[in-house]
Amino acid sequence: AAGERGQVLAIVNEDAALLRALGRAGLIPGAAIEVVATEPALQSLTVQLGDKSVVLALAAAQQILVHMELPVKPDSP
Repeated sequence: AAGERGQVLAIVNEDAALLRALGRAGLIPGAAIEVVATEPALQSLTVQLGDKSVVLALAAAQQILVHMELPVKPDSP
């Protein structure tokens, strides 16, 4: 969902072309990402990597293992 943040842990697909494309986009282990938008009708996901936005097909995004940060809950009074 939009606003979720995490860190890329691994790419679980060994397809050389996909790995090269993800690497060129900066989606490599250790990269910090934030989900900017999801477009179910287009089957795509947009993530922010630093100052760069990257649009991914959902099929490609599903090949990226990400450690998601837990949402910060506001303090209760």
